[in-house]
Parts: sequence; structure tokens; C-alpha cells
Amino acid sequence: MKYYRTEGLIEEYIVPPVNAPVYTMVFMIEGQFSLELCITDAAIASADCGVTREKVNEWLWETGDYFFLSEEVVPSKITITATDVRSGHVVTPFNNLRSESL
Repeated sequence: MKYYRTEGLIEEYIVPPVNAPVYTMVFMIEGQFSLELCITDAAIASADCGVTREKVNEWLWETGDYFFLSEEVVPSKITITATDVRSGHVVTPFNNLRSESL
């Protein structure tokens, strides 16, 4: 993991792709794992996505921050796919996103 940014109690780290074409950011609150947010490369390649590879880390940061402010986030891994995002906005309801408990 590579350190990305801290805002308040939230620290964020970038996880380089290993076995899957996904971009991942890990969110830690007070040193405790809180969220692993991923977006697939196929989603970014989609014409409707609105997220570029150059701005994917900033998008993951902003999207994760939005989830913490507007949703009840439990420690989990959430993967955003091509059908979940349009014009840079997550269009799938938070509870319907592909999620794995960790």
C-alpha cells in the first residue's frame, strides 16, 4: 500500500493492481480498516463512466469520503463496475453495490 492522503481522522492508501485490473483505495479511521473501495478498469474504459485513469485516485478519495458522510459504512470491500457509474457519479444505490465483508 502507498500512502495517499489524510483528512481529519481518515487516512487513505492506494493499493496497486496485482491480479485484477482494478484501482483500489483503502480507508483507515484511527488506524483501523474501514473501507476498501475499488473501481474496475472496465468501468473506467466505459464511455459513460466519466472517470479517467489520470484522476481515478482523486475520484476514489471523493467517492469514499461521500460514502462516509452519507451512508452507514461497515468494514467491507466495495467494487464499482461499469454499470454502477455514469458521468463520474455512482448511480447504483449504495446497498446494491457489489460488497464483501472483511
